[in-house]
Amino acid sequence: MMPARARLAFLGLALVVLAGGAEADEVVVRSGKKYVGYPIRQGQEIHLNEYGCSAPAMTLGVRRLRAIDVKEIRARPYADYLQRTLDELGAADVTRRVDLLRKAQSERLVPWARRIAAEILAVQPKHAEALTAVRGAERWAEMRRGAPHLDARLAREVRRMVRFESGADRRELAVKLQKAFGYEAGVDVVERMVRSLRQPRGLQRDVTLRMDAKDLPSATYSLYVPTTYDPLEPRPLLVALHGGGIMHEKGANTRGSAKDALALYLEEAQRLGWFLLCPTAVEAPWTTSKNYRFLEAALAEIQTLWNIDTQRVHLAGQGGGGDGAWYWAARKGDRFASVSVASGGKPVGVPGLASKAAIWMYHGDADEVVPIEPVRKVAAGLLRQKADFVYCELPREAHGMAPAARRDMFRFIAPKRRRRAKTAWPISSFETPSSKAAIETFGDPALAWGIGLPEDAEAAALVEILAAGRTDAEHAARMLVDAHTEGREPLLPKVRGILKDLTKPQGARVWAAWLLGRWRDPSAVNEIGDTLRTAKDVRLLRYCAEAAARIGSEDSAQDLRWAISDVSKRFRSLKGNTITYQDWEQTCRLSAAIARAVGACVKEPDEFFPEMEENLVRHVLMDRRKIVFVPRNGEDPSIPRSEMAEALARAYRKLKAERTLFDMLRESVKRDKEATKAVLRGMGRIPK
Repeated sequence: MMPARARLAFLGLALVVLAGGAEADEVVVRSGKKYVGYPIRQGQEIHLNEYGCSAPAMTLGVRRLRAIDVKEIRARPYADYLQRTLDELGAADVTRRVDLLRKAQSERLVPWARRIAAEILAVQPKHAEALTAVRGAERWAEMRRGAPHLDARLAREVRRMVRFESGADRRELAVKLQKAFGYEAGVDVVERMVRSLRQPRGLQRDVTLRMDAKDLPSATYSLYVPTTYDPLEPRPLLVALHGGGIMHEKGANTRGSAKDALALYLEEAQRLGWFLLCPTAVEAPWTTSKNYRFLEAALAEIQTLWNIDTQRVHLAGQGGGGDGAWYWAARKGDRFASVSVASGGKPVGVPGLASKAAIWMYHGDADEVVPIEPVRKVAAGLLRQKADFVYCELPREAHGMAPAARRDMFRFIAPKRRRRAKTAWPISSFETPSSKAAIETFGDPALAWGIGLPEDAEAAALVEILAAGRTDAEHAARMLVDAHTEGREPLLPKVRGILKDLTKPQGARVWAAWLLGRWRDPSAVNEIGDTLRTAKDVRLLRYCAEAAARIGSEDSAQDLRWAISDVSKRFRSLKGNTITYQDWEQTCRLSAAIARAVGACVKEPDEFFPEMEENLVRHVLMDRRKIVFVPRNGEDPSIPRSEMAEALARAYRKLKAERTLFDMLRESVKRDKEATKAVLRGMGRIPK
């Protein structure tokens, strides 16, 4: 029978290995000797993979230890354990953070201890142990001032600000937040957050490169944006390079493209809530200067458009993409937290790269496409070098990337951060000022606040700014309304021309529609109607519907009838059992704008009632798919639902609809108390 002490040690070890083995890579036996590797429990033994691979099938470099002889398993490097655990914790989990704080202090990880203490104080501002860790209440007040991630009130205000449609309104609130909270983000950061909120989320295939694209006109990439994206929260990014030629994936032969990389990495990126960038090589092989320029431009574009944690940008490649990863990392290795290569050719420059980034390598020992021996040799060298790396080798696996290897890769890279990171906090890509190329491509964020626009600009100059469709188009449109409404007649044909011109930037057409609505131009009905029938951009459609409502022409009726059907088709075409909040909000706000326009323009409503009920009430309001939203972002499905329901009720009332239509509308939102109240307001039953 096993002695009591041994049984306790055995049980304790089992708990460590099963619950937290992913970080446990230093095993101490009772003799005092230490072994480094990944421990896997196998019956009465611990199989320790000295190459760090978590796949039980790997046999190379595996040491077998009796479980009874193991005294302790320690997490190394401990910062990885802290990062992984923090990623899993809820914001309000103070108890576990206190435990992490003590462990960080015992390991003398001062930056981590201060971050964890600050996160505790953000929930419990008088927590004594955390206050001591940040050097007192005065120091905590300095840390918290102007930091949305540490001040819930400020975070709410910033999230409210970035959802404002008007740059002028955002500028006004930003000034107030600076005075009240010390918020110093500035126009570049704020407007890039705003722009990111207006970008589509989820999977976007074959996006055309926009930045530095003069000599790369056909360059494309696929991008996954987390559906729970928060513009205040920097997220990790994985850049994945596809293989070339023939790649075996789930038994099928596929040619190298972004599609292949998505098949390998998308599922895990979705699970972790990471961005995933999968470029398609512009030529073969990846190791050409043209592909290098493309990769640099694509990464810069993503970091310009989205809030990326620059401390956690990871690079991966499979097959020929692995060669591209070694090539890129050899030049910019210190930019990446990790570099991962599966079934790649001979690793180049890896010993030097190991001082800059964590390294993960994989090979199947039955690979008949790429020899395994050079990879084994480099892995053995990294082992002697005591580098931060994992080598995963699976028996009987051919060229490709086995599922067990994929799991091991993400297990290893998930907590990694840039080797030279000076802080334990994420660092937002928005903190890097917009480059000249970014401003040339996407516009100067400062112009959204009217900075740089002369207050006495001539009308013709403002129309030219509007036509350019850059960031200052909104301010040009607002200045035209404020200063040039009286003299608008000669300007109207030019503005209508901007809306009609399909070659104009989307921003130009959006603000042209807005301007024509504010000027109530009856001659714009045709341009607005054509846009309602043909445009794809939801914001442009909504501004056209709002313009139609302001103009109130009966000639818009049939265009609005088309728009009612179109918005329903768009919504039903969304795949899956869930809907992003962005899609839900856009659909409801567009539907509300169309309903208001119907109420203003339609004189013979009978033919509209069945279509509004079928397309907007049954197909949108009564849709039962789950809406994915983030409450702390100010996202509440009830708000757009209420706006749409009230707009429909008001349109029904204005057009003297029958009682059954109101009853059906109330039935459609009966599960939502606020939307039900909105319907009653629209009916005129309760005060607003």
